Amino acid sequence: MPAIQRVWSWIQGTLFPLLETLWAWLGETIPVVLQTLSDFWQDVLLPAITMVWEFIINDVVPLLEVLWELLEVAGGLAIEGLVYFWEEKLLPSLTLIWDTTAVTGTHVILKDVDDGPNDEGRELIVVFGDSKTYTVDVRVQAYEVIAQNGNIQTAVVDLLPTGAGNWT
Repeated sequence: MPAIQRVWSWIQGTLFPLLETLWAWLGETIPVVLQTLSDFWQDVLLPAITMVWEFIINDVVPLLEVLWELLEVAGGLAIEGLVYFWEEKLLPSLTLIWDTTAVTGTHVILKDVDDGPNDEGRELIVVFGDSKTYTVDVRVQAYEVIAQNGNIQTAVVDLLPTGAGNWT
């Protein structure tokens, strides 16, 4: 029984006063901490988050929308221009040969495909304006007349260079 009395005495004299002090401190401190956190949220954090969100919604998103529209228009126009240049200007000049002399012109010279091991190929000379000439030995891989109007023929020729070209 003396052990129980000592434990009870310690509980009443030490533990209960400690818990009462702790309870009183928590009762005073917790409301202050909660108020401080509430004030920080209301006065600092929430306005900052709101300001950043409004900046994103009101300034960044419209800017990105305008940039996207510009890219769609300008990018589309650039691609259309490149496609037009390739299809209407560059590709036809690279693939079409116009022959106005059906007896001695390019049709007679290029019509035979160089597909045999002993076929010599031929020399291709391209003249740019009045000044530059590019000469290269080639083999005709394929030849097809795709249009003909009288003596005027349009042909597509697949040429394979067999050596280094020479500029003069």
